[in-house]
Amino acid sequence: MKGSNFWDRIETVLGGNQMMRALKESLAAVLVDLSNSSIVGVTPLACQLFGYPEKELIGVHLERLIPEQYRHQHRDFVTEYEQHPRSARMGDRRLPGLREDGTVFTSSIWLVPAPDGCVLAVFFE
Repeated sequence: MKGSNFWDRIETVLGGNQMMRALKESLAAVLVDLSNSSIVGVTPLACQLFGYPEKELIGVHLERLIPEQYRHQHRDFVTEYEQHPRSARMGDRRLPGLREDGTVFTSSIWLVPAPDGCVLAVFFE
């Protein structure tokens, strides 16, 4: 159950369109398939934060959103997270993100394990 099916499942759990709409509209979140680090879901606020339309993010590697100099460190973190998935803040400080226009920003990132080997990354600027 990857991609939009994830959002359908969340909607069922939350019990309605109004609550689901509020959740999707208020979170900058990216759903990532841990098996290959590809983006399988994204909220409108995440698209706005990173400067990409949704269609350009779905199916691409998460590293597109990480500045080059931090990618190796991120790969190590993903390997460790796959072994011990948990809801937790990623790191002990604000982490860099890379926008489509090449600008770098920092945010806090909260990770939430999701169905089917996915993780939901929620960004707080």
